[in-house]
Amino acid sequence: MRRMYILYLLFICCCCWYWKCMCHLLLVLLHHFEVFKVLTSCHLPRLCVNKDEERVSK
Repeated sequence: MRRMYILYLLFICCCCWYWKCMCHLLLVLLHHFEVFKVLTSCHLPRLCVNKDEERVSK
C-alpha cells in the first residue's frame, strides 16, 4: 500500500515537471517565432510600430 502511494507521488511529480517543461518550451517557441511580439503589439501598437520604424530607418 505504501509503495503504491510513493509511486503515485512520483507520477504526480513527473506530470508536473513534464507540464512545466512543456509550458517553458511553448513560451520559448512563441518567443522564437515572435508570436509574443504580435500579442504584445495588440496591447501596445504605437510602441511596437515606433520600434519597428526605428529599426528600418537604421
